[in-house]
Amino acid sequence: MPSFQEHLRQIRNNWNALRHIVSTECYDWQVNICFYTAFHFLQAYFAKMNFHPANHTQIQQAILKQSKGKGGLNSRVGAAYSNLESLSRIARYITDKNNANSNEAIFADAIDAVTAMRELNAIAVYFSKKYHLSFPKITVTHSQTAAKLKQSLDYFETGGK
Repeated sequence: MPSFQEHLRQIRNNWNALRHIVSTECYDWQVNICFYTAFHFLQAYFAKMNFHPANHTQIQQAILKQSKGKGGLNSRVGAAYSNLESLSRIARYITDKNNANSNEAIFADAIDAVTAMRELNAIAVYFSKKYHLSFPKITVTHSQTAAKLKQSLDYFETGGK
């Protein structure tokens, strides 16, 4: 099973990919990279406990359990992860499983990308403080996305083209 350091390596790889893709209109990939970066933050956290969730359901259950205990996960991390997972599913499958009546495709847009960035930011801030990590700030250069972001976050800033 991957170690904390190996998950951290994947976080950094994803972070670097995200730094490049935020200049494009590939909103679905922005959402998915944010989600899988968060996924590896959580996997790294659980690896420290020698626990390796095998699927997304196990991660959600472990987050819920850890959020209830003293000294466990901040509930904001769990909420951010859940939101990212939902956004990622919509971006990957272009459908909303929560709305069975919808026959229309749903495509990720700049609002979804910015929402994903905000959620990843919350998770990155939490784990950066917890484990004394640092990541380079990501400059959002695509004008539509930067306009939706509006203001800088700890790890994301605007710098429209």
